[in-house]
Amino acid sequence: MFTGHATEEAAIEGMKMGALDYLMKFCDIGILMKKIQKVKTKKTRQQEKIAEVIALQIALRRGV
Repeated sequence: MFTGHATEEAAIEGMKMGALDYLMKFCDIGILMKKIQKVKTKKTRQQEKIAEVIALQIALRRGV
């Protein structure tokens, strides 16, 4: 979430709505790039965990 709202409440609400991180405008481009990479990595890990759970559920249903 990239916003100009500088309140803690805005950050909390954004996270409740599904934001993975919170960054206030105007920030250094290097910080922005690091945050983007961090979120991409986190999202990839989440997707990998979901895939593992689905694969395990399928294997259990098949009796493997």
